[in-house]
Amino acid sequence: MPKGRKAEIQAHAEAHGESVNAFIGRAIAEAMERDKRPQEAPAVQERTEGVPLHTLEQRIRKKLYKYGATIRKDRKSGAYTVVYEDTTLDFPDYAALLEYADKL
Repeated sequence: MPKGRKAEIQAHAEAHGESVNAFIGRAIAEAMERDKRPQEAPAVQERTEGVPLHTLEQRIRKKLYKYGATIRKDRKSGAYTVVYEDTTLDFPDYAALLEYADKL
């Protein structure tokens, strides 16, 4: 770690209710999982370039809410589950979820 980042990292971890070790462990696990997944399709990258993921997810949440659905995100795997009243749909990543939402 670069010198002087300890306080910044500690403040970030505390703001998210984690210890520094838990935060670092989660960051490593997420990076390793992300590295295992195939790269998103170029079309997804073009449409989402520069927009934070949470903003994109919020747009999809609003769209699906109109259809009576909610979204759950697995923090460990990055997978998404769309929950309707009587059914659930699983998506391995954001690209698959975006493709589904675009078809609605």
